[in-house]
Amino acid sequence: MVKKLIICALICMMSLVNLVACGKQTAEFVNSSHATSEDSGMETESKMSEMDMTETEEPKTIFVYVCGAVVSPGVYPISEGSRICDLFQRAGGLTEDAAGDYWNQARVLTDGEMIYVPTEEEAREYSKEEWDSAASSGNAKDTSGADSKKININTASMEQLMTLPGIGESKARAILSYRQEKGKFTSIEELKDIPGIKDGVFSKIKDYLTIN
Repeated sequence: MVKKLIICALICMMSLVNLVACGKQTAEFVNSSHATSEDSGMETESKMSEMDMTETEEPKTIFVYVCGAVVSPGVYPISEGSRICDLFQRAGGLTEDAAGDYWNQARVLTDGEMIYVPTEEEAREYSKEEWDSAASSGNAKDTSGADSKKININTASMEQLMTLPGIGESKARAILSYRQEKGKFTSIEELKDIPGIKDGVFSKIKDYLTIN
């Protein structure tokens, strides 16, 4: 009888041991599953973050026309949000005689605008307000449709002459005086005979002149 009791006690103890062992295994499995779930969530968040960075839109491209006293005038594609100083760099920089402080070089550019850089001499003779007014009115500074806006230097008034880039009041008066003294111009190149109108100024206005 005693032996039976001892055997029953041993069986009960073994059952308890097995139950404890199963409980530990279950807990370990639950903890492992939870950790795996957390790792998976972190990996998913990381991948989503990488996708967001990859899908970030690149800056749009705008086109701006820079001309005047720059090394390489022309229309340049440039990233939206760029500033005038960035445009000048794209154009090879300013020439030695450029009025570098004429523009606020920290200003942000807009698509389709024109930036005309006058020389120091031009800036003295033609105020910024006059340049801006001329550009907004679509005069000879704007190369689009230049053929339809050519100025006849044999008949032009002072006001018409002053719409030409680099031609302020003093140069316009000089052109009128020359015309009165010498008669009609026989060629647009004859303008270079007038003091103050040399190759630099002439090259900026020649495409907007006619004698017919």
